[in-house]
Amino acid sequence: MGRFVRALSLLFALAALGRAQHEQCHSLAFAESAPPWADAAVVPRFDPSLGILTEVAVDLIATQGGEVRLEHLGARPATCEAFAVARVTLRRPDATVLVEARPSFTSSDELAAFDGFVDFVGPSGVTHGPFWGDQPETIALAGSADLALFTGAGTIALPLEAAGAGGTSCPGDALEAEQANGAFVHVCYRFALDCNGNGSPDGDDIATGVSLDADGNGVPDECQVDCNGNGVRDGDDIENGTSADCDGNGIPDECDPDCDGNGVPDGCEPDCDADGLPDDCEPDCDGDAIPDDCEGDCDGDGTPDACEPDWNGDGVPDPCECVARSYCSANPNSSGAPAAIAMEGSTSVRDNDVTLVAGPAPAGQPGLFYYGVARIEEPFGDGFRCVGGAVFRLPPVVVDPGGTAAYELDLSAPPAPEGELAPGSTWNFQFWFRDPAAGGSGFNLSDALSVIFCP
Repeated sequence: MGRFVRALSLLFALAALGRAQHEQCHSLAFAESAPPWADAAVVPRFDPSLGILTEVAVDLIATQGGEVRLEHLGARPATCEAFAVARVTLRRPDATVLVEARPSFTSSDELAAFDGFVDFVGPSGVTHGPFWGDQPETIALAGSADLALFTGAGTIALPLEAAGAGGTSCPGDALEAEQANGAFVHVCYRFALDCNGNGSPDGDDIATGVSLDADGNGVPDECQVDCNGNGVRDGDDIENGTSADCDGNGIPDECDPDCDGNGVPDGCEPDCDADGLPDDCEPDCDGDAIPDDCEGDCDGDGTPDACEPDWNGDGVPDPCECVARSYCSANPNSSGAPAAIAMEGSTSVRDNDVTLVAGPAPAGQPGLFYYGVARIEEPFGDGFRCVGGAVFRLPPVVVDPGGTAAYELDLSAPPAPEGELAPGSTWNFQFWFRDPAAGGSGFNLSDALSVIFCP
């Protein structure tokens, strides 16, 4: 019928007199609707691997809301009672009653003789509501049949039903009684632990001497952890000095991880990067006893600087020395933005895979990339000239429809011998292009790129 609203489960320890008890509870809520109705409270059965079930507590809270209207039709004044009652019943799967709650509403009113109008107001009428109330009922089940019913795999469906009625103590009077009923169902499994699986609660085992409990923690000694298998629980090994516990984690050192097998637990060895793995078990590419993760790594690629190529032996890895860096200024062109130059590929002369790229620039316009040694910044055309001294021009290109110019640079074939792009050399690149739509001088330039080449 769609009245189920939500279900939740919780497991918590319960302090009890005598035997230590634990409790696992499941709660369900059913929204109010007009009776009669029928539904089912479906809850998980108790998992016997948790322990020995000793009691099932079932709580039922029946709710009631509505309105009662009464019109006295008698010729004389009278004291009239009106009532609305409900019965919400939770049953076992075999339909026998588990628990039943009966919320009710009752009113008593002094009403005058009928005033000629059945309107439930005035001297002869009354309206009560909206009203709301609830009635809780509880039952504790400890019989073997009920404990067996609620134990096992899967779920158990408990039929839930509601019925309601209304009435008055003044026969013949006009009565309208409307109500809606809902319910909250709580099923709690109370159980004792049985860690050794002998069918007897741990507390009883200890009390009768079947099990020992050297530390008085309520857990039989045979269920306590004994990682080294010496017949003594770990806590006693540590307390008595039979075992060391260098990191204070309650586990004897001989049972802790020891990645290098040196007899010292990993948690007690140096760990420069605090990743839980001792330094002497981490990768160490240069064999200096310092883990790679704790050495300098200028380009952040995970390889320490000392293990990166360094063609000139200056202590700076090639990936951090042979780089391309932008410099200089650029003015907006007719595309609406300044052009920027970049390099695709690597700075390795051996790889020879450099492509110069610049944009945005005016589509369809010619231009050229050029390079030189000197870095300058001087007004030139509609922008700035950023490369000075002896310069070397590369073949012209045309800006594509997307506003990008590109040129694949062959490092092995410079425009002139003096412009050789050799390992260790530094060259500065810029893009120079026509821009008649911008007016002014009719040409502009990108910013510049300074590149250090490596072998």
